[in-house]
Amino acid sequence: MRRDSKPGEPAQAIRVERAGPEVRVFFNGAEFPHAIDQSAVFLHVSADERPSVTITVFAERVDLVDSVARRVDEDRKAAARAYLASKAPGARAAS
Repeated sequence: MRRDSKPGEPAQAIRVERAGPEVRVFFNGAEFPHAIDQSAVFLHVSADERPSVTITVFAERVDLVDSVARRVDEDRKAAARAYLASKAPGARAAS
């Protein structure tokens, strides 16, 4: 699947094609590669909002990782680890 947008950003274009009972959904020109509930593809169009598509995606297993804390940037984590390591007993003083 082509990725023209970053995670969390809206797709540039979504295309829904129906041929009889078959429904295909494309994001930025690439077909969504997983099975969807073809009877439950909902389009939302409003004059005051961006258009959107709601789909149901099937999976053998669904895991939920839930946290009220925001995701921390990996660079900030590395900087915090380095700072804490510098304060540990036996750490060498910076010159």
